[in-house]
Amino acid sequence: MVLTAGDQGSYASVLGGAMTMDASNLVGVAPDLQELFRCYQLALTDAGVDASDVAYLNAHGPGTGRGDSAEARALDELFPEAKGIFSIKPLTGHCQSAAAAVEILATIYAFQTGFVPAPPQVAPGHPKLVDV
Repeated sequence: MVLTAGDQGSYASVLGGAMTMDASNLVGVAPDLQELFRCYQLALTDAGVDASDVAYLNAHGPGTGRGDSAEARALDELFPEAKGIFSIKPLTGHCQSAAAAVEILATIYAFQTGFVPAPPQVAPGHPKLVDV
């Protein structure tokens, strides 16, 4: 993966992003979800888009009760018009610091090919979760 400020020959453009930290504990978000929601809002502002413009979301997909419910709530409240979500974490595992880059590549692949590399759903999930 090569990142550049130039746009010649690029496959995709990253419009914006954000990172926050609530320091609630080592493995979970703070129950009030304040920083999680703030991070989404900062990323949208940085990208110059409105949440209603988002049609598709690549989720972090932590696979924990607390993490999944927090992410589902954020997706439902901030992106009610989104058509679908998925995460490739069940296929790749947690790539630590590279997790976002791996998910971005999967998203670019999905847009370029029309094939969403979503894992099959093996347990009840979010109603907008893509199932292959």
